[in-house]
Amino acid sequence: MVRAEESDNFSCRGFDLVLKELVSLHGDVDGKNNAQRPGFDRVLRELFSEREKVTMAAEQVKQSELLMAEREKAAVATALLKQKDETARLLANQQNDHLTRQDQLIARQERERQEERRVVLEQQARQQIFFREVIQQLQEEVKVLRHSVSGKSRVCQGRVMLKQPDDSNRFRSSFDSSHSWRS
Repeated sequence: MVRAEESDNFSCRGFDLVLKELVSLHGDVDGKNNAQRPGFDRVLRELFSEREKVTMAAEQVKQSELLMAEREKAAVATALLKQKDETARLLANQQNDHLTRQDQLIARQERERQEERRVVLEQQARQQIFFREVIQQLQEEVKVLRHSVSGKSRVCQGRVMLKQPDDSNRFRSSFDSSHSWRS
């Protein structure tokens, strides 16, 4: 493109030199035989006209090249903006995905904690029931022992069946004891 411009500039300068030379010849001849050379004036006018056309065409080419360069720059800028937008969109999607996974993880951990709490509360409830039953059975044993003692020495033997949360909710314990009660 640069060589074409240099070539155009060189030929334009050469054309300009030829025109100047012709004009100077015309000026020398102008005073002498102007009436005998009517074709010379017409040729000069056509040459000037062609020169203006070439100049205008060269100007249009330059304008077109500038316009094309601006369009190329705009296309590059548009492509860069699209690329940046795509990158921003991808980053936003990745961040949203990360946040979604994080939210899911937090929700799962919360469900696990709630399940653990529920299990612990159920175990505590079973233990309370177990201890109530043990206490109740012991209170009944004490009542039975107090009522059965009538001032004599007695030997008491009994078997206590208790629930235990760890072993299929059953706990077997034998309660064999000998007590002497004296009044």
